[in-house]
Amino acid sequence: MNFGGTLQDAVALVESGHFSQVVEAWAKALDEQTLRERLLVLGEAFNALGKAREGLELVLRALKLDTQNIRTLCAAGEAYQGCNFLPEAFGCFYKATNLAPLEPAAWSGLGHVFLRSHKTKEALYCLQKAFEIQPANPDVSNRLGLVFLEQNNPQHAAQWFLNSIKLKPDSSHAWGNLAVAWRKSDQIQLALRACKSALKIDPRNAANWTNLGVLHQEQNEIEEALSAYRRAIALDENFYLAHVNEGIALLLKGDLLAGWAKYEYRWLAGESQKQRHLKLPFWKGNESLAGKTILLHSDQGFGDTIQCLRFVSVLLSLGALIHIEVNPVLVAIAAQVDGVVSAVPLMQAGEAFDFQCPFLSLPFACKTTFETLPAAVPYLHPSAQALEKWKSFEPTTGKLRVALAWRGNAEHENDRNRSLSLEALKPLLALENCEFINLQWGLAGAEKDAVAQLPNFRDTMPLISTFDDTAAFLTHVDLVISVDTAVAHLAGALGKQVWILLPFAPDWRWLLERIDSPWYPTARLFRQPTRGAWSAVVEQIVLNLKVLVNEFTTSSGN
Repeated sequence: MNFGGTLQDAVALVESGHFSQVVEAWAKALDEQTLRERLLVLGEAFNALGKAREGLELVLRALKLDTQNIRTLCAAGEAYQGCNFLPEAFGCFYKATNLAPLEPAAWSGLGHVFLRSHKTKEALYCLQKAFEIQPANPDVSNRLGLVFLEQNNPQHAAQWFLNSIKLKPDSSHAWGNLAVAWRKSDQIQLALRACKSALKIDPRNAANWTNLGVLHQEQNEIEEALSAYRRAIALDENFYLAHVNEGIALLLKGDLLAGWAKYEYRWLAGESQKQRHLKLPFWKGNESLAGKTILLHSDQGFGDTIQCLRFVSVLLSLGALIHIEVNPVLVAIAAQVDGVVSAVPLMQAGEAFDFQCPFLSLPFACKTTFETLPAAVPYLHPSAQALEKWKSFEPTTGKLRVALAWRGNAEHENDRNRSLSLEALKPLLALENCEFINLQWGLAGAEKDAVAQLPNFRDTMPLISTFDDTAAFLTHVDLVISVDTAVAHLAGALGKQVWILLPFAPDWRWLLERIDSPWYPTARLFRQPTRGAWSAVVEQIVLNLKVLVNEFTTSSGN
């Protein structure tokens, strides 16, 4: 076939299936410079078609013909990145920056390697160098946007993506990244438009179909989300994040068995670096546990671990000898679970067990449905030592004692939606005949000063160091009011009355529309009617708490 040397020609050659014969003919007939250029553009065509390994082989073949050529070095760096060979990519780009300090592609590539290694300071330096040299390069602007996304500054990131789009309006990558930035800025409709623009340009991009699914899920449009995730999987079955997100959507709509199975794809979608105890067989529910030892270990947050400690009872009924490895602040409370042989901090369990299973894989391994879900509470109990420590905390005021937590972990991906401010709780804190108790970690600055000035608010958190402490403390509380965080799970696991404040698009475990939870019989769910509408949730809490206070004062004779 005729080959004009363009990327379009190279793509056509790859898709024809005859490129091997053509390449061999080139090797016999062309001079080294021309051969290098053609191998290079053919390698770039493979990369453009998502075939990074084949592209890398051709680019490296081109590099052997001229190891000092800057364009070829940069192409090799990009090809190595496409195959996730970051040290090799770094070597190519670093060499290119030394040979050609004013080459923007070299600085851009080096910055992207740093970014993918989560070294944002170094990435920003390199990409700013590239921008200074060539401000009209759309790829540099796009990568600068990615740096600010990594730094959790989506507004600034969006400006760089918009600049990239201005320079190259048909960049599906920039449009897709802009959609992510606007989603993280809670501008969902703008994000939808950007994502659809990306898909109009490149309808075969699995990542953007997955992002579209996330945007639909943010609006509780679960069927639309599932359709988008499945479109992504049909395009690229190895795009594992789409499988994981499909699993979460299935769980959210209550299709548990299919959801658990899909959720296990998380180990292929970037979670593998968090896996531990790989030398031990992973128990997936198929092997007998009778008389066998199994190590259950934390793989996600405190709340996830607390929620899944309930499965100890299931494994105990199967005859297992159960050992637990959790975060140090959970060890004491985990040790109190009936049937637990030992509980130790993370990284201290060793490998002397027959099986291992991460806590969030237990629902899958136990083939959990709503009918078989172990929902009996309490399944957690404070230790005798912790109860002794807090026995003096008996109520003395005759008021309803309400414990509050209004923020979750600030590092949680969705914390901006699931947490609220102390200021938003003002109508609640103004209620009479309530004694409010702080369950919020990390009070500081103006928030700490504001709490100190509240007449009906007690802060005991400086005395609490573990979840065992918190559990014993909660035995003296009438009600827990919490956002979706570990405190809510602990209260539910203890069988305490707990009211949970949920964002409009909730986490999978709270399902949709329900005011109750199959996981925690003593929980009551208060949901935002629209995105960000915490005032409506607090209003409902206040109305219901007034009723509870009246019942309490009547029953206590106050």
